[in-house]
Amino acid sequence: MKLYVDTHLNLSGFKLDMSLEVNGGERVGILGRSGSGKSMTLKTVAGIIKPDSGRIVLGDRVLFDSEKKINLPSRERNVGYLFQSYALFDKMSVLDNIKIGMKDKKDPAKLARLEEILALFQISEYKDRLPRQLSGGQQQRVALARMILSEPELLMLDEPFSALDQELKDEIDTPFLEILSRFEGPILFVSHNPLEVERYCTRTVRIADGHMV
Repeated sequence: MKLYVDTHLNLSGFKLDMSLEVNGGERVGILGRSGSGKSMTLKTVAGIIKPDSGRIVLGDRVLFDSEKKINLPSRERNVGYLFQSYALFDKMSVLDNIKIGMKDKKDPAKLARLEEILALFQISEYKDRLPRQLSGGQQQRVALARMILSEPELLMLDEPFSALDQELKDEIDTPFLEILSRFEGPILFVSHNPLEVERYCTRTVRIADGHMV
């Protein structure tokens, strides 16, 4: 499973020219200053922002091709995207937020995996609460759990630890790295922290002013 991105976008005067290939099992860290185009790159792959031209291919599926007029909607791309804002549903419980992306919700193996992930991210005791009743760090862990349990072909993490304090980062560090290591698809990991990228990624790219440098 390989991700191929070759896209061009001019949005409100900002030009994004991205050319990137990521193999299955490869974890690519994307470093850059605020406003450099890191998050915008993820949004084009996720189908949230449409490039002006180019091509995005995941495995044998074309997600976007400007020449062939292909632009799959986000819901059909099967990519896991952790937003900085978490994108949780306010009126749904933590458990329902997590289960909404699960396939075969009645499968005993999937339900066992659900309990395992709830325990891993230390959110089992919050599963009946609403998102507004959680701290920022707890909401982020819920969003991480939902993304992983949706079984995507591609993982995209946008500053995944920004709302976690150092103690909690240390607690989930090893199991989180194990989850990433087990994932067979490509992973894009956006961060401003070189130490995080060094810890969790197998390769690093830098973006400045919408271009890889």
